[in-house]
Amino acid sequence: EAKKQDQQEPSVWVENGNMHYHAPAVFGGNMDKAIACFEKAVALYDNSSNANSWQYLHAVAWLGQAYESQDQHDKAMSVYKGVLRKHPDFEWVKDELLPACQRKVATASQENR
Repeated sequence: EAKKQDQQEPSVWVENGNMHYHAPAVFGGNMDKAIACFEKAVALYDNSSNANSWQYLHAVAWLGQAYESQDQHDKAMSVYKGVLRKHPDFEWVKDELLPACQRKVATASQENR
């Protein structure tokens, strides 16, 4: 309902993305839809005065995690590195999400040798 009322409100897209990310498929969960929602939210935040808010950082972190869940590690790392260029002290990404993604890529690379 909120999405129908304001298509330009990024927090609505984040919440819809969270629903698709966390819900089982039988209840509407869908990772492709989650990614689309998070991408839309990030784009809206990028074009607003809230691009430096915690809500923006939250949306970016979830977008990266959604990419990772679909084995799109290059996209996830690009998202993580991009947000760290703007917000180098974003500890969740700097200390947890990016290093974990890098380890997954390194492990996969070693397994494919």
